[in-house]
Amino acid sequence: MPSPTSPTATVAPIPATTTNGSPLKESTTLSPSSPALEIKEKKEEDVVSAVIVPEPASDQAADDLSIGAEPSGEVVDMEVFGQLLEIDYKSTREQKRAGKRVPAGRTTKADCLPHPLLSSLLIITSSPPSRPTCTLHPYPQDDDDEHEFSKTLAFDYISQADTTFEEIDEALVARDLDTLSRKGHFLKGSSAALGLQRVQRSCELMQHFGNRKDDKGEGPLLSVDAALKKCKALLARLRREQDEAKAWLVDYYKS
Repeated sequence: MPSPTSPTATVAPIPATTTNGSPLKESTTLSPSSPALEIKEKKEEDVVSAVIVPEPASDQAADDLSIGAEPSGEVVDMEVFGQLLEIDYKSTREQKRAGKRVPAGRTTKADCLPHPLLSSLLIITSSPPSRPTCTLHPYPQDDDDEHEFSKTLAFDYISQADTTFEEIDEALVARDLDTLSRKGHFLKGSSAALGLQRVQRSCELMQHFGNRKDDKGEGPLLSVDAALKKCKALLARLRREQDEAKAWLVDYYKS
């Protein structure tokens, strides 16, 4: 006689409930204001902010920051440079009216008309070397007019600047701030006479830093090390500006 089959017990799944005992729906959509969503977004923001790290400044950028922004404007201030050309033009015309010819390389203070720039210009040259003549504009000229005065000043300045840069290098090695200040002041005057405004401004900074002052020539005294560091960084900029000025002058007086 077959034995009766035991009934199979069926166990119903226990529905999940929330903390208050109500059933939890199988699919729950989080609203934008859901605390869970806010936590997730906050974590994502933390990750993003953690990976955005400012790049360190380069050595050149750090040097530029320590000595201020580079001077703006053109390489040559044509208002100043034009006054030199005016001296050339007027002095040559005066010599012609007197029936005299200005020998090449012999332009002196006596050959020139009085001019407010002369005190600065004569610092550059005391015995101008003989150089070939050239014809330039913007001033009207005859075929045999010369620009010997301004051209001599320009090329003597270039030679003078080369020597001054060597002296600045030596002063940096010797940690001689007084000499750095004096050489900056000296080159500032001769570059200003030719309208080399970028060089002029950087030379003024060299003068200030050599005196252990800030870029305006003010403030408490810098330490010797800080002042020397500024002078060294400034010299790199000054060389670039001098190269630009030299190229401009050579190109202008090119035959």
